[in-house]
Amino acid sequence: MLSFNWAIKNTAFFILLLINVSFSAMALQSSDVQPEPVQNTIAEKLAFADEIKSSRPDKLAEILIELSDSELNLTAKEHDYYQYLYAYSLAFNAKYPDAITVLKNLIDNEDKELAYRAVVTIANVYVLTKQYLNVFYYLDQLDELEKFVTTSSVLEIGLGLKAMVYNKLGLFGLAKSYSLQLIESAQNPRFKCIGYQHYSESLFFMDNKAEFDSIYSDAIDSCNAINEQLWASIIHGHKIHFLLAEQNYSGAILMLDKYMPDVKATHYPSIINIYYSFYAYAYVGLGYYERALENAKLVLRLDETTTVYQAYLMAAEAQYKAYKALGDTKAALSSLEKFSNVKSTFDDDRLSQLKAYYLARGEIETKNQRIALLDKDNELLFLQKNIYAQEVKNHRLVMTLLVVVLIIATVLAVRGVFGRKRFKLLAEFDHLTGISNRYHFNNQAKISLEYCQNHNKPASLILFDLDFFKRINDDYGHAVGDWALIHVVKACRNFMRNNDVFGRIGGEEFAVLLPGCQPDKAMLLAEICREAISSIDTTESGHSFLINASFGVSNSGSSGYQLKQLLADADHAMYQAKKLGKDRVEAFETL
Repeated sequence: MLSFNWAIKNTAFFILLLINVSFSAMALQSSDVQPEPVQNTIAEKLAFADEIKSSRPDKLAEILIELSDSELNLTAKEHDYYQYLYAYSLAFNAKYPDAITVLKNLIDNEDKELAYRAVVTIANVYVLTKQYLNVFYYLDQLDELEKFVTTSSVLEIGLGLKAMVYNKLGLFGLAKSYSLQLIESAQNPRFKCIGYQHYSESLFFMDNKAEFDSIYSDAIDSCNAINEQLWASIIHGHKIHFLLAEQNYSGAILMLDKYMPDVKATHYPSIINIYYSFYAYAYVGLGYYERALENAKLVLRLDETTTVYQAYLMAAEAQYKAYKALGDTKAALSSLEKFSNVKSTFDDDRLSQLKAYYLARGEIETKNQRIALLDKDNELLFLQKNIYAQEVKNHRLVMTLLVVVLIIATVLAVRGVFGRKRFKLLAEFDHLTGISNRYHFNNQAKISLEYCQNHNKPASLILFDLDFFKRINDDYGHAVGDWALIHVVKACRNFMRNNDVFGRIGGEEFAVLLPGCQPDKAMLLAEICREAISSIDTTESGHSFLINASFGVSNSGSSGYQLKQLLADADHAMYQAKKLGKDRVEAFETL
């Protein structure tokens, strides 16, 4: 009835993500206190407060109180810096509404790097308070501010946030990519440790034990080098989880005994409860049921809303198995009820995350389309103004003659225009779906790629093919097959931008060229289109059947700007998607 694999994969270290990244790990650290540098100036005090804000929150509060007495003497830049640190302290102490109020005043700051940090902190607060729609809104703002940030240590904060959010969404390939960027670019040892934690998190979700084992020692060494016991404990937790999944209960107990003192030294209740739940589960596996119950009760003595889902679920499952083995049916049923209640709460929370994500992406795309339309309207108004000014300069008689000529030319041209337009549509667009045919797609895509290459802009390409389409034609007829193709295009077109090139390049094969689009956003669009296709209600066709598609994504960063190579790489990725079970998205660079 209960399964450890469910606890690992569906609960997915849900709260550890929050512990790990939120506010660059807003947690009390157990590192040895180092001699403090002398801080003679306000700037030096602010810099020192920034450096120790997560590891020594008590010292941060002390510095903020000291600076508040001289707040009127701060320069405008120092005042904004002080406000950021003050908001961070508020958030650290769970005063989230007050922190948000202060941080929002910094978003339009002239110092774009400070604004960037404020947006990262706001997004972290919204993660903690489960306001997921706001999380994705501020992630979009983060992308807008990123082009103004040149300091690597500031960009590293954003990379950590993205890795955490994409792990949380289940887009582990993207999370892994951002984690590796963080590890490779980190100049601050703390962010390298954070990058390793996210990297190990992604590998854990992907069930890639071999790669996890290969980086485990480097990850732990990176965190131990800066005495970051909390992050090291989280990474050890992944290792212990793998051991429990392999039913190596003795090995898990050895690791728990070795690292539990370090975990307790963090004074962080959530991670301590996680380790207690590990103990409970391992002792059940070894048949030490009384010990299992002792550890499970340490977690379950709390209300399920005050601890973490993963710890509570594992403890409840271990308690259930222990009571069942001991023959206490009543207590076993009570534990099972606790497990079911918390699992239901977790599933609801997960669903709300995904709903918020897709709603946010839709709103952002709508906003971008509206901005594009306004830009076009402004261009049209500008052109009309210039034409009018030119007309005023011309002689009235010339204008009269021009009007006569235009009227005559218009009458003569109307027939030809409509005829040419009809033949142009037949030559360039697919008669069934209304999107570009292969010839027109190739021409338009090459023009867009040339523009992106000349202006140093990224480009991505999505290639997808309907799964088992021949079966639809064979079972229900070609008319139903045509109906399916039309509705697939309609479902995907809702998420396209005005400058995206969408074409039907084969019977049931489609391609989308995305100029100016980063790889991660192309992957997100492909995932949205995949879900939209699988959600098509086919009963309108007179038959009930499923429509699925396999997607491959390539980008100019790894494939260059030649359409032929982008199509080939996307086709290779799509082949992998079909090979791995169809109805999924694969990126070329992750193969």
